[in-house]
Amino acid sequence: MTEENDRQEFAIVTKDKNVVPQSIYNRYQTKSDDNNTSSRQITEDKFSGMYDERNIVQPLYNLSALANLTEVNPFHQRCVNTKAQDIAGTGYEIRQRKDDPDEAEREKLENFFDEGKPINVNLRKFETDYHSTGNGYLELVREGHTPKGEYKIIKHIPSHTMRVHRDQNRYVQIRGTRKVWFKSPDFKKDVHKETGSIHELGELSREERASEVLHDMNYSSRSDFYGLPDTISALGAIQGHLSQRDYNIKFFENFGIPAYAVYITGDYDLEYEEGDEEPTIVKQIRRYLDKVQEEPHSNLVFGIPSGSENGKVRIEFEPLAIETKDAAFRMYRKDNRDEVIVAHGVPPYRIGLAETGSLGGSTAKESTKIYKTSIVAPRQTSIEYLMNRYVLRRNLEIRGWKFVLPSLEVTDEQTDRETLESLFERGGASPNDLIRNLGRQYGIDPVDHPAMNAHYINGEPITNLEEVNTQDAEVALQSLQNKLLKIAKKREMIEDD
Repeated sequence: MTEENDRQEFAIVTKDKNVVPQSIYNRYQTKSDDNNTSSRQITEDKFSGMYDERNIVQPLYNLSALANLTEVNPFHQRCVNTKAQDIAGTGYEIRQRKDDPDEAEREKLENFFDEGKPINVNLRKFETDYHSTGNGYLELVREGHTPKGEYKIIKHIPSHTMRVHRDQNRYVQIRGTRKVWFKSPDFKKDVHKETGSIHELGELSREERASEVLHDMNYSSRSDFYGLPDTISALGAIQGHLSQRDYNIKFFENFGIPAYAVYITGDYDLEYEEGDEEPTIVKQIRRYLDKVQEEPHSNLVFGIPSGSENGKVRIEFEPLAIETKDAAFRMYRKDNRDEVIVAHGVPPYRIGLAETGSLGGSTAKESTKIYKTSIVAPRQTSIEYLMNRYVLRRNLEIRGWKFVLPSLEVTDEQTDRETLESLFERGGASPNDLIRNLGRQYGIDPVDHPAMNAHYINGEPITNLEEVNTQDAEVALQSLQNKLLKIAKKREMIEDD
């Protein structure tokens, strides 16, 4: 067996049994392969000269290439943006941790988190990086000249510009030709912001001292220094989407003209122009096919080679791809789309897809609950931990209050309506209770009448009996029923249209 036959194709098998071929893997890995001169890395790694020289740890994948993926795949981008918004983009709360907390501390926290850009703006960028590259960074800037001053502001740092030192106490950022060093809040030394050198705490001036940085990563068992995004297992699907897009663009750039095989058969003598190795007729056909891209529907005129007395010359154009497999392409695109969405764990309707079946429709409510409990809530807990430990308790020394991100509100109008109706029928809710929860959105306000505040079972009042006139109650209930019926009919007419 020859050496060529011994060669094997390499691929990555992910934990969910997806296979990422070597050709795709090579585009996003950071380590260069000396034996592969055709490597197609998307973005040059500006840290390449520092990995050995300065003990900077090389990430498993090219972080700039991972960040670029949100620009080339709309489903990946929408999932990243949706998770960032649901997790960290809906505001924040300062909640009481202990009895009788100091209100001045609450005001101090609100001023701190709203200083400069509001905290949710920076946290949303932080989460965007986390879900696109697997890493997020926040800079903590101290006030005053001492290394123990209070934090003044929190700023986002783009994750693709950051690298981790092997001691995990220092970080370096490269932007253009500039390098800036940072340190971990747990590191009890000073770090020079330009050289990365370590000094005793308080030895460096304010202008020389590096800021602190919070680094949160999506854990990967392959690295103690960097995280990986959930979409690593869907790289093949993202690349498949790109390949299909490029194929379709090429097809339309050629005005839908398929590839042709040209057959010239018969007993003939080919003509050659002086100095050419290619027959004249072949050159004419090639020039015509090139011209069609610029001027569609052009005519082709060429001379037929002269044949012998015993044979005729025939020229045939045979398209190599007669029909485009539209259905197969749509299925392939949908499969790639679904793989990206599943990797993110985002319900389709949250990114604007009205999908039925396994990813939507009857399972939408269950998918949303899973998304809230397994994706959104854990990330919010991680962010709250970072804010409360490093900012509130350790630096600002505030223990009576805590930083909280609001829970994702997932409402089901139909379930709420059925629950209220069931309560009303069993005497657990009054007519005004129904109006307050369901009627206001239709322009119906509660009625200030004892009958509307009473509770009923089978149309008979069971509370406030001495104040309720049964006849008045029936009139009020009938009026409410008529209003609801009119609203229902209007909605049916809109839906029919």
